[in-house]
Amino acid sequence: MLNLLKTDLKRVIKDKLFLISCILCGVFALIGPLLYKAVFYFMEAEMDSLQMMGMQPTAKSMLFQAFLPGGDLGLILPILIIIALCKDFSYGTIRNKIISGKSRVSIFLSMLITSIIIMCGLMLAQALLTFGVSLIFFEYSYVEFSLSELGYLLISILFELLTYVTICTIICFLCVFMNNAGTSVVMYFAVNFALTLIGSIIMIAFSMTTESDASHTILKIMNNTNIFTSTIIGAGTTYTLEEVLYILVPNLVFAPLLTFLGITVFKKKDLK
Repeated sequence: MLNLLKTDLKRVIKDKLFLISCILCGVFALIGPLLYKAVFYFMEAEMDSLQMMGMQPTAKSMLFQAFLPGGDLGLILPILIIIALCKDFSYGTIRNKIISGKSRVSIFLSMLITSIIIMCGLMLAQALLTFGVSLIFFEYSYVEFSLSELGYLLISILFELLTYVTICTIICFLCVFMNNAGTSVVMYFAVNFALTLIGSIIMIAFSMTTESDASHTILKIMNNTNIFTSTIIGAGTTYTLEEVLYILVPNLVFAPLLTFLGITVFKKKDLK
């Protein structure tokens, strides 16, 4: 298993797609803060009022914006990883691994762990680079930085990475189910777009309800458990138990479920 994982990691890292991903990581980390700085440079007169309304960007908000699954690298990177992983199917490498005695479970888990390492590593790098560049132009946050704030920041980053672990289970399931890069990319884009669109609609509907409405609680749960649109992570200075459950439950349910389904499908897959 360990040798298989090392082989998969080396293959993906040596792929040109990994180099492209690294370049995009740096480009997006620079473009985001620079664009915001350019826009707000021409709105200097309104800066005070924007800050009072909490609309002025901060390094903290830019950090968590960089983690959004529906934005820039968060959307592109899973697609590039799908293409890299599916090359094993296209070139017959998966079949050769099975012939050489590797179990399908270990092959799938190696594929999953490889995608998690690449995905989380690059997303974390991009977010931290964005954070560093943002600190040059903007304040850290509207709250004073403290030890408790550092703890909150670290926990929030771990929550974001957990979300991308779940996304990796989605793309690995699609890879073994579709057995083709093109259809897997289309299906992932469809899943991402559908959940983002549904989440946006639910978010609007929830904002129009009050606690006395019958649909308020249901919409709140649906809004906060959608990993593609939830805004709980990094939005405050501490987490309530309810917020932690909103973050952990969907990830701890769907990640193992999709892993199990992926292994099950892969075991029954006829590889030619």
